[in-house]
Amino acid sequence: KKIRKMIKKFFIALAVALAFGLVASAQGYKGPELTPEFVCDLGKLTPKNVKVKGATQGFAIHGKYGFVLHDKGQCVVIDMKKNKFVSTFMLEGNTSHCNNASFGVEKGTKFPLLYISGCKGDHCCYVTDITLDGGRIVQKIFHSGEGYTGSFDWFIDRKNKIIYTYGSCGDMRKLVKKFKLPELADSDTKGEVHLTQADVLEEFPIEGIRIYQGSVLKGRYAYLGDGYPPHDRLLHVLDMDAKKLVKTVNLNDLQHEPEGVDIKGKWLYMVLHVSKQPRDGQIYRFRIR
Repeated sequence: KKIRKMIKKFFIALAVALAFGLVASAQGYKGPELTPEFVCDLGKLTPKNVKVKGATQGFAIHGKYGFVLHDKGQCVVIDMKKNKFVSTFMLEGNTSHCNNASFGVEKGTKFPLLYISGCKGDHCCYVTDITLDGGRIVQKIFHSGEGYTGSFDWFIDRKNKIIYTYGSCGDMRKLVKKFKLPELADSDTKGEVHLTQADVLEEFPIEGIRIYQGSVLKGRYAYLGDGYPPHDRLLHVLDMDAKKLVKTVNLNDLQHEPEGVDIKGKWLYMVLHVSKQPRDGQIYRFRIR
């Protein structure tokens, strides 16, 4: 009888453990393994007579076009279907770091308006009417920055018309803030929108990110680059509902600095900066569904 009781207790404990494991798994990351696949070397696509200056930074995709942004405001446009160079130009009135880029909701001349993160300085979000030939600022968005200890970026939730700020609030700690996405009609006489702490709909810290890079949102997950050589280079998945990192992928084998990210179909695309070689950025992709 004692042996039977011991066996019964063992199987009950095992069932509870398995049930707990299934619940914990259900609350974690649900998706593919995020294995990087090489897409293209931008240096090989860009004609030799085209000069590219400034470190590779933000990256955004709309339709078949990819927009690769560089520090100080150069934009290189590529045809993502044909892996072919299309054009390059300097953004009008934007000589910022251009650390991140997200297409929004309101329409521009040819594409939805592009939200470009200045990152440093006044942390401006440059709302840009971008085409294949140029980009002009139609609005500037600022945040008073409570809680941030350094620079911060902006990224968009198009489905819900939300804009997020995302940046440093400690060495391995980052802060996410949620705001209603301003419309062009909300601009003041200077074409600016100033968001204060009173406009924050929600905010939360994230532990475990050292050097934040590009950011993009799809569904409940935000995909966040991290690091540069000689530090570890990583891709994090942030569960926006659970408010914690649920997956981290080591990118050290890719050798270069992870920068802008965007999503097209079932793929997450990431552009990487090659040190001291701004024309030679590389694009990889990761299957996300």
